[in-house]
Amino acid sequence: MSAARRITTGLAATGAAVAAATALTAGPAAAAPEAGTCEAGYVCMWEDAGYGGDKWVNWQPSGTGQIFEIGGWNGDNEISSALNRTGWAIVVYADDGAQGDSYCIHAYQPIQNFKEVGFNDDAESLMTQGSC
Repeated sequence: MSAARRITTGLAATGAAVAAATALTAGPAAAAPEAGTCEAGYVCMWEDAGYGGDKWVNWQPSGTGQIFEIGGWNGDNEISSALNRTGWAIVVYADDGAQGDSYCIHAYQPIQNFKEVGFNDDAESLMTQGSC
C-alpha cells in the first residue's frame, strides 16, 4: 500500500472513531429523559418502583377536594412509585371516585416503592386535601 493511501485510510478511521465517540458522549439535549422527573406543583406516578417505567400520572392540582381518575387501561392498578411535588396531601384510593382503601401522601413526599407501605398496584384515583 502506498504511503498516501495509508495516510488517507488512517485519517478516515480516525474521523470515524471521533464521530462514534461524539455520538456516545452527546450532551443533555440528546439524552433520554431521566426516570423520576416531575415538575414542581405536580403529582407524578409511575408503574415501577424507583420512579421507573411508564409515567401514568402527571397532574397539576390547583386546590383541595380535587379528584383525579387514573386511566382504566393506562395505569389503573399499576402504580408503584410517586412524587408529590405539591403543597397538598394526596390521598390515593383503591377505587374510582376517591373511594375504598386509601393511602395518604404528605405534601412534597416521595414514595419510592408503594410495596413498602402496603399499597402497591392498588391506586385508581387521587384526591387533594390540606393534610394527612
